[in-house]
Amino acid sequence: MNKKIIVIALILLSLFALSSCKKSHKHSLEKIDKVEALCEEDGNILYYVCSSCNKLFSDENAKNEIAISETVINKTGHIFDNDCDETCNKCTYERDI
Repeated sequence: MNKKIIVIALILLSLFALSSCKKSHKHSLEKIDKVEALCEEDGNILYYVCSSCNKLFSDENAKNEIAISETVINKTGHIFDNDCDETCNKCTYERDI
Protein backbone atom coordinates (compact mmCIF):
# COMPACT_ATOMS: atom_id res chain seq x y z
CA MET A 1 0.00 0.00 0.00
CA ASN A 2 2.80 2.45 0.87
CA LYS A 3 4.56 1.76 -2.44
CA LYS A 4 1.40 2.74 -4.35
CA ILE A 5 1.19 6.03 -2.46
CA ILE A 6 4.86 6.77 -3.13
CA VAL A 7 4.49 5.96 -6.84
CA ILE A 8 1.39 8.16 -7.13
CA ALA A 9 3.17 10.97 -5.28
CA LEU A 10 6.18 10.71 -7.61
CA ILE A 11 3.94 10.80 -10.66
CA LEU A 12 2.12 13.87 -9.35
CA LEU A 13 5.39 15.62 -8.56
CA SER A 14 6.71 14.83 -12.03
CA LEU A 15 3.58 16.18 -13.68
CA PHE A 16 3.76 19.33 -11.56
CA ALA A 17 7.42 19.83 -12.45
CA LEU A 18 6.69 19.42 -16.17
CA SER A 19 3.77 21.83 -16.11
CA SER A 20 5.68 24.48 -14.16
CA CYS A 21 8.63 24.07 -16.54
CA LYS A 22 6.39 24.77 -19.54
CA LYS A 23 4.92 27.84 -17.85
CA SER A 24 8.34 29.29 -17.09
CA HIS A 25 9.62 28.91 -20.68
CA LYS A 26 10.23 32.33 -22.20
CA HIS A 27 9.81 32.15 -25.96
CA SER A 28 12.58 33.63 -28.05
CA LEU A 29 10.63 34.66 -31.12
CA GLU A 30 11.92 35.21 -34.62
CA LYS A 31 9.64 37.12 -36.98
CA ILE A 32 8.91 35.46 -40.33
CA ASP A 33 7.75 38.13 -42.79
CA LYS A 34 4.74 37.68 -45.03
CA VAL A 35 5.49 36.44 -48.55
CA GLU A 36 2.81 36.96 -51.18
CA ALA A 37 1.74 33.90 -53.13
CA LEU A 38 2.69 33.88 -56.79
CA CYS A 39 1.12 32.12 -59.74
CA GLU A 40 3.28 29.01 -59.30
CA GLU A 41 4.66 29.41 -55.75
CA ASP A 42 3.02 29.32 -52.33
CA GLY A 43 3.52 32.25 -49.99
CA ASN A 44 3.17 32.54 -46.23
CA ILE A 45 1.51 34.75 -43.64
CA LEU A 46 3.45 36.86 -41.15
CA TYR A 47 4.19 34.60 -38.17
CA TYR A 48 6.70 34.00 -35.37
CA VAL A 49 8.76 30.94 -34.48
CA CYS A 50 10.39 30.26 -31.11
CA SER A 51 14.07 29.40 -31.57
CA SER A 52 14.04 27.36 -28.34
CA CYS A 53 10.99 25.11 -28.72
CA ASN A 54 10.22 25.60 -32.46
CA LYS A 55 6.55 26.41 -31.81
CA LEU A 56 4.83 28.75 -34.26
CA PHE A 57 2.67 31.73 -33.28
CA SER A 58 0.50 34.16 -35.20
CA ASP A 59 1.25 36.97 -32.74
CA GLU A 60 4.37 38.57 -31.31
CA ASN A 61 3.23 37.83 -27.74
CA ALA A 62 3.25 34.05 -28.31
CA LYS A 63 -0.38 33.71 -27.23
CA ASN A 64 -1.84 32.08 -30.37
CA GLU A 65 0.00 28.90 -31.32
CA ILE A 66 -0.51 27.75 -34.92
CA ALA A 67 0.43 24.79 -37.11
CA ILE A 68 2.80 25.13 -40.07
CA SER A 69 -0.13 24.39 -42.41
CA GLU A 70 -1.84 27.56 -41.15
CA THR A 71 1.05 29.72 -42.37
CA VAL A 72 0.69 28.80 -46.05
CA ILE A 73 -0.92 31.09 -48.62
CA ASN A 74 -1.73 28.87 -51.59
CA LYS A 75 -0.35 29.72 -55.02
CA THR A 76 -2.86 31.58 -57.16
CA GLY A 77 -2.39 29.93 -60.53
CA HIS A 78 -2.21 31.98 -63.70
CA ILE A 79 -4.99 34.50 -64.26
CA PHE A 80 -6.22 35.48 -67.71
CA ASP A 81 -8.87 38.08 -68.53
CA ASN A 82 -10.56 35.76 -70.99
CA ASP A 83 -10.06 32.66 -73.10
CA CYS A 84 -8.31 34.69 -75.80
CA ASP A 85 -5.61 36.21 -73.57
CA GLU A 86 -2.18 34.67 -74.03
CA THR A 87 -0.37 36.43 -71.15
CA CYS A 88 -1.11 35.99 -67.43
CA ASN A 89 -2.26 39.18 -65.66
CA LYS A 90 0.11 38.58 -62.73
CA CYS A 91 3.31 37.40 -64.38
CA THR A 92 4.92 37.04 -67.79
CA TYR A 93 3.69 33.49 -68.43
CA GLU A 94 2.36 33.03 -71.95
CA ARG A 95 0.11 30.17 -72.89
CA ASP A 96 -0.61 28.64 -76.27
CA ILE A 97 -4.11 29.21 -77.50
